Amino acid sequence: MKTLIINIDKESTLEKFLMLAKKLHIKTKLVAPLKKTETDKEHEDWLKISMLSLNNAYAEDEPDINQIQVKEPNPNYKVWKKEV
Repeated sequence: MKTLIINIDKESTLEKFLMLAKKLHIKTKLVAPLKKTETDKEHEDWLKISMLSLNNAYAEDEPDINQIQVKEPNPNYKVWKKEV
């Protein structure tokens, strides 16, 4: 038996999912999520701050790395080869 875990945030979405599962004759088992702790909320806050900082690190008009052309090749560059 295979297990599929689905995280559903809204109750209306849960009802639609359960109706679909019933039509497809899929056995379902509901598990209530754990209540979020202060540590979880703090962790989410840090993630949000990190994402905002990352977004601020680059300008909107900054080109992607793959679009940048090397203007001066490094003559000292050597391709790294793993020794066996």
